[in-house]
Amino acid sequence: MAIVQFNISDFRTFYPIFADAVQYPDNVITYAFNLAETYIDNTESSPIPYDPSKNILLRQRVLYMATCHLLQLNSQSPQQTGAVTSASQGSVSVGYSPLTGNSFASQFWSQTRCGQQVWMMLSPYRLGGRFYTSGNFHPFG
Repeated sequence: MAIVQFNISDFRTFYPIFADAVQYPDNVITYAFNLAETYIDNTESSPIPYDPSKNILLRQRVLYMATCHLLQLNSQSPQQTGAVTSASQGSVSVGYSPLTGNSFASQFWSQTRCGQQVWMMLSPYRLGGRFYTSGNFHPFG
């Protein structure tokens, strides 16, 4: 399998919210892609398929969505550390739900639409679940 090469022009086309090169300079978007690679394996041994010669583009799509997610998180208020749970208008008040517990990863990815798509697309590649043998239950961690 190949390694996904990031193409900023394609990324801006797929995600027009990031088309403004002044608000989102190339180096900021490239940094977000590089950061996405720390979450999503982009090596030849990655379990997430990518073979452009056969039009298998899942890893590219997931990496671009993860880049979108990270850019959207970065554009939020620095004080926001989770999903918005409440809002007021008089005297302006916003409540956030912190990311905690066993479902931290799903909470992290569910903060944006792009992140939710990443989480769903990676579900076949996540570790965990249950393994049954001879009537015995073995949880994986």
